[in-house]
Amino acid sequence: MNEKTKLFSNDVLKSILLIIVIITLTPSVTFSQSRIGAFYGIKLGMSKYDVKSKLESQGKSIVKKTTSSSSFDSEFYLIKKAQLGDAMFDELKLFFSNSKLVQANFVCSDGGGGSPSAPVYNRIESNAKKYKRIFNLMKASFMEKYGTPIMDEENEVIWRSGNQLSIKYEYNSEDSEMWKSINTMVLVVYKLSNVGSANY
Repeated sequence: MNEKTKLFSNDVLKSILLIIVIITLTPSVTFSQSRIGAFYGIKLGMSKYDVKSKLESQGKSIVKKTTSSSSFDSEFYLIKKAQLGDAMFDELKLFFSNSKLVQANFVCSDGGGGSPSAPVYNRIESNAKKYKRIFNLMKASFMEKYGTPIMDEENEVIWRSGNQLSIKYEYNSEDSEMWKSINTMVLVVYKLSNVGSANY
């Protein structure tokens, strides 16, 4: 075999090895994103009984509430002071359909209205800044875990990986000589994509 043939053979061999490496690594890159829907050891799609058992085993206090929404069973679970990653939320609401967990809302909110000089606005404005920091913190965390979102706007981001996850920040204010109102919140929503499916 002459020198040219040897060089050609080596180049072909290197190309083949490179293709094999790329093919081998592609699945791990493609499927590295986590499936949305797990927190506190519970998953979207879990039965109401299993959700309750998991939460109580962690010492979490569940308050049973009712909702008038036709999208869910009338009873939902409320947990005060719910940690998610590095952020503390005011509350977590767990909604069920046919006794199956279909949606989880982590929320912080504040607001009020009245005299423009009322001291309450200092607290609300402070919380609005805190909520925006939580929004940015959770967005960065979710992007690292779930990758590129399907919608990325200034105050709302949505991911879809099996199920759907969204985070939203709101700040609304009205101001006049006699009246002022401010409402602000940050909301993280885990949502089961296929409510009728048993696969979660």
